[in-house]
Amino acid sequence: MSLRMALAVGLLILLAGSAPLPAQDTQPPGGDGAGAGGDGGAGGTPAPPVESEFLGKEFRDFDVEKDWIQGPASDPRSLRGRVVLVSFFEMTGGICEAYSLPHAKELHAQFREKGLTVVGVWSVLGNEAHQRPEMAQAWFQMLQLPFPIARDRGRATIERYPVNKEFRTPMTIVVDREGVIRLHALGYEPEQRASIAECVEKCIGQDPAEAALARAATQDAEQGLKAQEAGDFAAAYGTLRRARAAIEEKKAKVAPDLAEKVTIAIDQIESQAKVALDAAAALVAAKKFSEAETALTEVKTKFAGTPAAKEAEGKIDAIHQDPEANAIVEATRQSAAAADLWKQAEAAEKAKAWPKAIGLYRKIVETCPLVTKAAEAKQRIEDLEKDPEVQKAMKEEQARADCEKWLRNGDNYFKNKMYEKAIVEYKRVIEKYPGTAFAATARQKMAEAEKKRKGT
Repeated sequence: MSLRMALAVGLLILLAGSAPLPAQDTQPPGGDGAGAGGDGGAGGTPAPPVESEFLGKEFRDFDVEKDWIQGPASDPRSLRGRVVLVSFFEMTGGICEAYSLPHAKELHAQFREKGLTVVGVWSVLGNEAHQRPEMAQAWFQMLQLPFPIARDRGRATIERYPVNKEFRTPMTIVVDREGVIRLHALGYEPEQRASIAECVEKCIGQDPAEAALARAATQDAEQGLKAQEAGDFAAAYGTLRRARAAIEEKKAKVAPDLAEKVTIAIDQIESQAKVALDAAAALVAAKKFSEAETALTEVKTKFAGTPAAKEAEGKIDAIHQDPEANAIVEATRQSAAAADLWKQAEAAEKAKAWPKAIGLYRKIVETCPLVTKAAEAKQRIEDLEKDPEVQKAMKEEQARADCEKWLRNGDNYFKNKMYEKAIVEYKRVIEKYPGTAFAATARQKMAEAEKKRKGT
């Protein structure tokens, strides 16, 4: 007994053990009918010609939830650069077994090394009890199908590409190297066999440079659309314009619906930028120059590359060159900066960090002379410097800073065996701040330095 015969017998045993066998499908080429597992019209009626709305559109993902019965899982995006033939079939479809799947095998053998990938999609259209995975695997082995096959439970994938209500399988889709559908055939008339092979050959023979250009344009388009959806309009605009230039100027062949999406997205971004620019211009007209500059800067950054962004940059320059506008902008900036510094200074006062507080008030005076807070800060410095508590704290802080610096200098000289210079630094502490803990530390260190200097 041959292997094929043995597998057939085994498959019949599996079927017999689960449920009664469906009636034998005897319809001629055309389309699988409504027998067991079928979803079509009356058996024997040929499928009508396909006028597919999907030609020229991008082939979407296989919606099979990782339900791959045979071979490695396939993803249309990972197959970019290869021609893909997708063969939809039923286990109970006589036309599928006798015609469409053998033809898919032939094309796989003939063009696999030239860039063709064949993917089978098993549509479970009838009673699933008759079509268990182990039965399917035996059936695939009997037919010696060499390509990846996924189970399309619930018809999720095949329903994405409906042709009519009477026929579903066999159905063949040919996708070019850029992921665009170039053929969508239902049924299996003799002329369809020739047209499928011809389409595969044409896609395989595509010029490599042309294919690379189309892939790059498609990638730019997809990335640009994602960036737009994420709100990154600057990145989206530049990427989408690059894609449109490749499509319009270099004639990159991408899916027509994708090209249309690119044009719409560019128009949307430019429109949004124009609305934002008009709002900023209204602030300029109202002489709210600081708010206007902030809004214009946002347009320039958020919508970089657009005509509105360029116009916003010009308006920002005009504000900077207008003495009145520039003065208002600078005063507004100083007011905000002074308010922030004042808040920090008050916090420092509350913590009795007097030197820090006075330093912050001085910064207001020096960097924010156009605002009233500068005069207030100057007065606050005078008041703090007259306060006895503050004076005492300031002296202690100054003493600490001086002593720590001189002791650190002395220690560095000591480590480098420069004992004379170390002694000078320690003496500065003792003479300037006698009676302090710092002076006591300095005396000990100076004694050690004296011993080292004398060699004892």
